[in-house]
Amino acid sequence: MSSHEVQPRREPFSFIRKAAELFRKERPLTFEAFAKTHAYVKVNETLIGIWFNQLPNQFSFLDVAGGTGLVAKILKKKAELTKREGLIIGVDPNKDSLAVARKTIHSTKKIFIEFIEGLGQNLGTLLKGKIPGEKFDGASIHDAIHEIEGEGNKIAVLNAIADMLKKGGIFSLNSSFTTESMDHKSRLEWGRWRKRAADLLKLKRNKQEKPIEVHTPDEYVSMVEKAGFVIEKRGLSEVSLNRKALEAISLYPTFIEGFLKGFFMPETLTMREKSNALIEALKELKIKSLRRNWFELVARKV
Repeated sequence: MSSHEVQPRREPFSFIRKAAELFRKERPLTFEAFAKTHAYVKVNETLIGIWFNQLPNQFSFLDVAGGTGLVAKILKKKAELTKREGLIIGVDPNKDSLAVARKTIHSTKKIFIEFIEGLGQNLGTLLKGKIPGEKFDGASIHDAIHEIEGEGNKIAVLNAIADMLKKGGIFSLNSSFTTESMDHKSRLEWGRWRKRAADLLKLKRNKQEKPIEVHTPDEYVSMVEKAGFVIEKRGLSEVSLNRKALEAISLYPTFIEGFLKGFFMPETLTMREKSNALIEALKELKIKSLRRNWFELVARKV
C-alpha cells in the first residue's frame, strides 16, 4: 500500500469493544461476580464467625446494604449447621443485586429470609410491620459504608441500624476503603494498574475534581459509638485479591467510577469500555494479585 492510499479508520478502543462483545452475556456489570470470589467470601465468613455463636437459638438478623445476599447466605448455612431457627432480612437499594439474592437464597421451614429494596436511612419505614417484638438480635453492614456519600448520611444509616437492634444486640461492619486499606507498596501497585487503564482509555487528569472521601478506622469507630454501640473488637484483615478477583471487581460500576475518579471522562465512554480497560490493563501489566486491608469491627448495642 502506498503512502497516498487512504488508511482504514481505526475504531477507538476497538480492543475494549471486542472484549465487550465476548463478555456481555456471561459477565454482567454488577457486584455479583466479586461477591462470589474466595477472598471476599472468606473475609466476610471470618468476621461473621467471630460473633455468630452469640446469636440465640431462635434469632432475628438485619443485613443492611447486603447486595446479592452474601451475609444472608453465610448466616443461613451457619444456622442450619447449628440447628438454629431464624429470621433474616436483607435491605439494599439496588434492584439487580436484590434480584440475584432472591433467585439464589431461599427460605426454609426453619429459616425465613426476605429481601427488601430501599435505603438504610429509611429502615423504620421499610421494615414497618416486620420488626420482631423485641427488635433484632443482630445487624450488619458489610463492605458498603464507604459507598454512602457524606458523613451525615453514614451516621444516619448507623443510627437507623441501632434503632432496629434490641439492647445487647450484636453489630458488625467492615470496609476495604479506609486510610489503612493499603500500605505504601500496595498503593503503588494499585496506582500502576489505574494509570495503565486510564492510558488505554486516553484519559486526561482532572486536578480540579475533589478526591473520594476516605475515612480513618478511628472515624468509623467514632461514628459507631455515637450511634449507641460499644466496640468489642476492631482490626485489619489483610486480603490478597488474585487476578480472578481483580477482574471481577472490574465489573462493578461503583468500583469502576471510584477507581477512575480524577480523570476527565468523555460522555461517549461506556461503562463496558471502562470495565474492559481495567481488565486489559491487568493482563498487560501481568498483575497476578494485589493486597488490600479490610477494616472490621464488632460492636454491641448499649
